[in-house]
Amino acid sequence: MMAGSCLGEDRKPQMEIDLEGTTDDIVPPLTQSLNLTCSLVPATGKDPKDKKADFKTITGVYINLKALGSEEEADAAKISISDPDNATLSGLLPRATIMGSSLSEGFINVGVAAPHINHAGEYTCKVIGINTAGDPVILTHKASVQLYKDPEVVNLAKYVHKLELQLEKKIASQDENVASQISNIKTKYQNQETDIYNIETKNRNQDTDITNIKTKNQNQETDIYNIETKNQNQDTDITNIKTRNWKQDTEINKRVSKADIQQGRTVFYPGIGRYTEYRQITFPHRYSKAPKVFLSVRQIYGNESSDTDDNTGSEYKIHAYPVTQTGFRLQCTVYKYSYINQMSVYWIAFPSP
Repeated sequence: MMAGSCLGEDRKPQMEIDLEGTTDDIVPPLTQSLNLTCSLVPATGKDPKDKKADFKTITGVYINLKALGSEEEADAAKISISDPDNATLSGLLPRATIMGSSLSEGFINVGVAAPHINHAGEYTCKVIGINTAGDPVILTHKASVQLYKDPEVVNLAKYVHKLELQLEKKIASQDENVASQISNIKTKYQNQETDIYNIETKNRNQDTDITNIKTKNQNQETDIYNIETKNQNQDTDITNIKTRNWKQDTEINKRVSKADIQQGRTVFYPGIGRYTEYRQITFPHRYSKAPKVFLSVRQIYGNESSDTDDNTGSEYKIHAYPVTQTGFRLQCTVYKYSYINQMSVYWIAFPSP
């Protein structure tokens, strides 16, 4: 198994060193790969004090190898403060590759393809640095990788069984990863379906809103058209009334006796509430002296009373004063509770005896 650790902001002051490989035994050519990881991990408290330290600065991480038949160990891989961004191999391990490294995090990982006799021996993981007190610190950890050059049947069987267990564990881990990925894909697919459904629902709601707005606009256009038509009809009615009044006035004037009796008609448009208006009436023909004038209201258009009050009925007064040989002043007064759109006042003048 691989082991690693980070020494970033979450790193604990007390750290210990660890060296792990993917296998403890090499059986050429059955062993396909060897992976070695040297790293700092949080201290568990079980190791002695000389096996852990609080690092303030890490200056180097090394993997050393004491090969079979050799009395001394040598650097196999390292990363140091002289080149903190690059880990290097010494050439001691054939077919080796740096798989990962970080000086600040205190780890280096080396992979070896098809390991053989040159890769067996005692490995040492070494981390060098300075602790929080400013003192130098060196932590080491050793692990052995054995070689089975001509394995016995029993050892070979054990090794094969070990590989089978490792393979089963790897397959189980892969199965878990695949199951997790499938579950994530299903969840993502369900979320996408939910999003699509929500978008479709939103679109339908927007379509409904647009239809409602269009219907409202059409209704408003219809109302406007009806109002315009009503206004046109009212204008036509007013024109017809004025034309009729003019014809009536013309007919009355034709019927007036030029010698004795003269008559006429005047129209007032009081509206709502209090109203007073004066009209100066001129006789078509002059009298020798002021005649007698009689007034009559013959046509009233509109409500007789206002809905806003006590419905006491329309109140109005007409009065002719003063009367002269040539005409008179006609007064029309409507009181506040009245609602009269139009009032026709007829007058007739008789010669005084």
